[in-house]
Amino acid sequence: MSLLPTTLSKGVPDPTSVLGSSSAKPATRMALPPSEDPLLHYLASHIMRHGERQKASRTVTKMLAEIHKLTNAPALPIFRQAVDLASPSVRLRSQKKNAKSSLIPTPLNDRQRTFFAVKWLLAVSKNRSEKKIEERLAKEVVRIIEGESEVLRKKTEMHKLAVANRSNATFKPGRA
Repeated sequence: MSLLPTTLSKGVPDPTSVLGSSSAKPATRMALPPSEDPLLHYLASHIMRHGERQKASRTVTKMLAEIHKLTNAPALPIFRQAVDLASPSVRLRSQKKNAKSSLIPTPLNDRQRTFFAVKWLLAVSKNRSEKKIEERLAKEVVRIIEGESEVLRKKTEMHKLAVANRSNATFKPGRA
């Protein structure tokens, strides 16, 4: 018996020859996200080293496949939800006034929120024990969805400090 799958009349592989028998259930397929997706492009930009965008894009695609394997659900909505959950709404900037340093909470726009979420996701995933970056990222995304990630702890810590220092915030008309 040949190891190569047999083909049908139009050159398409016969699914029964690949799976072994017609009674076997076909594996669920993951729909590949569009290559122009801005969030995936942004993540690939942060992963990219030495201008190797194609390698970074491959890593992102493998990460999505790993998320799909772990959750058995569409990976892109899960990744978007994880980034949204990890995104802080404020940041704290330090300002010196009268030889005293105080923290000033500042609201973030959508792009800044995404930046912090991706930055924290990559930083926390570097500390995981898996060898491949796509596995580390996928497992960290799943942990964010489950509510057990270090990224969520960072976000809540930042929000607690912002609430504690809200008296330092100044209202400036015309600013978001």
